[in-house]
Amino acid sequence: MLAVSAAEADVKSWIDVTTVSIAVVNHAAACVVAGPADAIAALADALDARGILHRRLDVSHAFHSHMMDAALPAFRDVMRGISLRPPTLPFISNVTGTWIRPEEATDPEYWVRQMRRTVYFADGLREILRDPQRIVLEVGPGRTLQALALQQRGPGATQEALASLPDARDTRPADDSFVLALARLWLAGGAV
Repeated sequence: MLAVSAAEADVKSWIDVTTVSIAVVNHAAACVVAGPADAIAALADALDARGILHRRLDVSHAFHSHMMDAALPAFRDVMRGISLRPPTLPFISNVTGTWIRPEEATDPEYWVRQMRRTVYFADGLREILRDPQRIVLEVGPGRTLQALALQQRGPGATQEALASLPDARDTRPADDSFVLALARLWLAGGAV
């Protein structure tokens, strides 16, 4: 997988969609592609030639790409064996970039599509940030999602976007980071 500092439409024009997929749209000018190592390496070379910033992601699989297709039948079988219920808490669908509908959340095929299709993270963040009272909390190590949330805020917006745990380069203990995030969440008006 390769993070690319370019718009989805531009990246689509540079790739062979039969081998490389747009896996994630993180921002109007940032997306992630996934595919076979040789195709990703060739794309990285082409991006270097164009002067387009990119970064290889350290992941085990080419998620949200055709390379996940072999796993879909087994995943479908697992999902069909689970008793799915409508959510009790609202959440954003990565497939649509908007609030999940009960009929989607209870459909095993929705979850199969979610495993394979492009993640519209930027659209989901925009939807969440429509409410100026919402606080975004990244749960897990790092600050990537926090940074993306801050980029999605509108002009003059003051919504908080917090990270809960340090990334691998941060030398602070994780519990210190977590307590600080909890305090900032409370100061921003979040229920703790």
